Amino acid sequence: MMMTKRMSGDSAGDDPMASLPETAREIAEAIGVPAMLELVERAGGAKVKVPKKPTEKSELVRYVPLELAQQLSVHFGGGVLEIPNLRNMKKRQERSQVLNDLVAGKITTNDAALALGLTVRQVFSLKKAAKSGDKLQMSLFDAISKDD
Repeated sequence: MMMTKRMSGDSAGDDPMASLPETAREIAEAIGVPAMLELVERAGGAKVKVPKKPTEKSELVRYVPLELAQQLSVHFGGGVLEIPNLRNMKKRQERSQVLNDLVAGKITTNDAALALGLTVRQVFSLKKAAKSGDKLQMSLFDAISKDD
């Protein structure tokens, strides 16, 4: 079984899990959110074999305790699990928070420009678009926010 990273739809609503890749949600269902986040931190982007009966010598136990490896084996045993890399998503969320703080008047345009790595002119444009609800302009923010 090969697990692949897929993004869900854009609208996360009130469920923060909805914005996670499907594999991250499946791992969280198997071992819980905190353990999933720890696994992602340790092995994000890697492919890891999930044995049907993990032991202390299993590759998976390098990343999670044996008890969690056993829980993962119930769901993914006998396959290869592609651990999602959530670094880019976390960075986009942080950048979105900066823009929200700017629009709410919690930070200055200069502070936002420095935090986002943009010019003040670009930040003014993003702030104006955010206030007017311009979805096309906000998609530009998403494009700027993505890492190369």
